[in-house]
Amino acid sequence: MKKTAVLLVLTVVSFGAYAQYAQTTSTPLTLEQCRKMALEYNKEAKISEAKVEAADALKAAAKAQYFPNIGFTGSYIRTNNELQLLSENKMLPIGVKYGDGTFGPATPSYNAATGKITSESLNNAWTKLPDGSVAPLDKNGTPFNPKSNPEKLEWKNYAYLPADQTRVEHKDIYLGTISLIQPVYLGGKVREINKIAGYSKDIAEAKRKMEDSDILYGVDEAYWRVVSLQEKVKLAKEYSNLVTHLNSDVEDMFKEGVINRNDLLKVKVKVNEVELNLTKAQNGLELAKMALCQEVGLPLETDIVLAELPKPNLASVRDTGYASYALGHRNEMVALDLASRVAQSNVNLMKSRFMPNVVFTANYLAANPNPYKGFTNDFGLDWNVGVVVNIPIFHWGERQQTLRAAKVEQRVATLKMEEAKEKITLQVKQATFKVNEASKRVAMTQKNIERAEENLKVANDGFKEGVLSATDVLEAQALWQSAISENIEARNEAMLSESNLKKVLGELR
Repeated sequence: MKKTAVLLVLTVVSFGAYAQYAQTTSTPLTLEQCRKMALEYNKEAKISEAKVEAADALKAAAKAQYFPNIGFTGSYIRTNNELQLLSENKMLPIGVKYGDGTFGPATPSYNAATGKITSESLNNAWTKLPDGSVAPLDKNGTPFNPKSNPEKLEWKNYAYLPADQTRVEHKDIYLGTISLIQPVYLGGKVREINKIAGYSKDIAEAKRKMEDSDILYGVDEAYWRVVSLQEKVKLAKEYSNLVTHLNSDVEDMFKEGVINRNDLLKVKVKVNEVELNLTKAQNGLELAKMALCQEVGLPLETDIVLAELPKPNLASVRDTGYASYALGHRNEMVALDLASRVAQSNVNLMKSRFMPNVVFTANYLAANPNPYKGFTNDFGLDWNVGVVVNIPIFHWGERQQTLRAAKVEQRVATLKMEEAKEKITLQVKQATFKVNEASKRVAMTQKNIERAEENLKVANDGFKEGVLSATDVLEAQALWQSAISENIEARNEAMLSESNLKKVLGELR
């Protein structure tokens, strides 16, 4: 079943490729079709789209910084020694029952009404000192003084706590914590990080459009090159027919003795030269088609056919605020403006490192041995909440220097924008001049064609009447071929100059 599915998919893909191939070989491709195919195929365009997708993911990741982080931490520890709660043996006085029925520590109490000092848990007698305080009597009946006779005080009601009996007999310690950390105030870090992420996505979008513009202009160049060479191959064939026909006439005239052998040889050399030029033009056309196929994603061997060469716009272009228009529509300026904003956000980010950070924390934990129940061998559960404040005080100037570097980067971004404005203004002027020059060249070459055709007609008539030689006809034919070739190149240049003007204006989309 899987093999059948794979074969079906391969069949569908092959049929789609064949249908595309058949369509391009039978139907002339327009420029718009080539542009669309190039954007769908071009690897650089796909890379730009992938970068936009990655920037969008980073923007979503930055937005998540506003929300709390929740995590679980678990640990296991095997200790070498057992835990011991007391470092040495202790004496613990035993509590007593007071007269009101409550229990408490065995401390002496003084009754002002009776003037007696009572204690139910201590064997020593008590006396009132001159300063009003009370003290126990030692075995000699002297008020107890811890500095002079600490050893003579006899405590009777006390508990003995040996330190070795307070060990926790568990060397395996288990800890588990579910924690929540919510940023409250981080000096504006989260806000600036989100701004930078948004700007980065917009920069990726602008760069993708820049890549698309370059791709489209490359397609235009390849397209018009093919169209131009198609016209030149057609011209070369017509020129070859003219020279071949002249060669036939010259051979007949040579046989009749009208012309000498020198004229015949000149014509034959020209025939060979024209045939070689035709071969070069055909080879150039094949290479140009292969280059266009590579641009639009077709197999290099595809024999594509393009639409006829449209007539270029011969009207002069007047600069009516083109530079200002380009500065507002060029993706390069959009990207540089966004880069300047990123630099400003980076400055604010460096400033935020001087500000205090406040976060809210909440934890729910489990510990074994149980610290809340005498370190018994079970899990003790607890929760806690808190607020953590971190205030930077001294950092050896590191943060001042990073802030300084960020401000320098911001100045660099501003200088790049100013430089780009000057370059774009110059590009617009150059593109405008090229359009006008190309239009004039097309008009001049068209007039040259008319004159060359008239000159060729006069030369043919003069040759037939015997007034002009074959060499004169060859020169007239060469001038006619050169005039048409220059016109083809001029039209190609005019179309490319229009595409270039749209590119520098930010309209080539």
